[in-house]
Amino acid sequence: MTYNSDHVDRDLTKRILLCLDGPEIYKIGDMILRVSEIKYLKYYFQNGKVTVNAPDGVFSLMAQHCDHIVDEICHHQPETIDFNSYDLVLLLMEEPGRYSRIISEYSKDKITNFKVFRLNEPLNFEERVGVPRVFHEIFSYDYPHDITLDVCRREIVLSQAELEQGANIIDQYVRSENDKLIIFIFSASTLTKILKMKVVVEMMKYFQSIPNRKLILFDPFDDKEVFLRSLNVDVDQAIILKKLSLRQTFSVMADHRIDLIFGPCTGLMHAASGLYNSFIKRRQRNAVPHLLVYTGLYEREGIQNTLVWWQDSLAKCVVLKKNINGAKEICDIHDLDASEFQFQNNLLPCREYTSQMLQDYLYEHFNFGLPTSQHESV
Repeated sequence: MTYNSDHVDRDLTKRILLCLDGPEIYKIGDMILRVSEIKYLKYYFQNGKVTVNAPDGVFSLMAQHCDHIVDEICHHQPETIDFNSYDLVLLLMEEPGRYSRIISEYSKDKITNFKVFRLNEPLNFEERVGVPRVFHEIFSYDYPHDITLDVCRREIVLSQAELEQGANIIDQYVRSENDKLIIFIFSASTLTKILKMKVVVEMMKYFQSIPNRKLILFDPFDDKEVFLRSLNVDVDQAIILKKLSLRQTFSVMADHRIDLIFGPCTGLMHAASGLYNSFIKRRQRNAVPHLLVYTGLYEREGIQNTLVWWQDSLAKCVVLKKNINGAKEICDIHDLDASEFQFQNNLLPCREYTSQMLQDYLYEHFNFGLPTSQHESV
């Protein structure tokens, strides 16, 4: 099968197959992003229905209750797919060679009408040489602002039963109606994304010192409590939620008593933006909790992807840098100038954050927590 680089008719394209594969299908953040980006396909091909084939279940978890975005989800091995039942086949994966061979074999002895395109990059890309024309047509299209904003904010949809489940989980620990909740996500896929452990412990103790606030920590593998005790964290005064499923975790994050969700550039923070975007769109909530994502200069990938990930998100994303006087300061990712993005000389890794800086930022920008004068007593 020869990959096509010609035009695709928007009106005649009615059956679209998006095939996902590769390491990213196991990543929560990547799959949340994929679900939202399909909105571009739905808007561009307004007569089209989108089927997603993803061999791993993570995409299905992220797309649950998103029938307005994805028409069908399947988990077929590529050898079993009837490609001729689609008008357009899009391969989004790092190494599409296996699919390429299978599609070529599939097409060898039959007349085929479908068009195939492959893309190794994220869907929302800038102009690049060698990218099939169809992707430029789709993703360089002048979409209405509300569509692009909706994609950037992501979307996670919970059922009423899931919302009630989250409330019931919290009710086991919270009795007072005056108590508000802080979720601190303190782990990530790589160490370069997280704070120094000393700072993690200091932030936990700080959050626990704020009146009428309770701290929630997720412990999906039941391996964090003993470790935190060894660091003198008062885990008995924290709400440690162990072995929750992803959807249960989302349901807790969506509770109306949540006042702050704080963490690194990780899938759960994308989920937080997606959950509250869903509430706003459906007019289920008037208020959004404080959502703060801290990032830094990552050793391998730099800072460029950070803006792609967090542009127009409901979560405020910050980065650490040195100012003109050489002092450390926390900066909104959108306030970096072009030279800082290009050269990154003044940007600092996450291990350079201090708890004092983060506490001051929360108070000054969110009016959250305690003023600096009261930190000494914490």
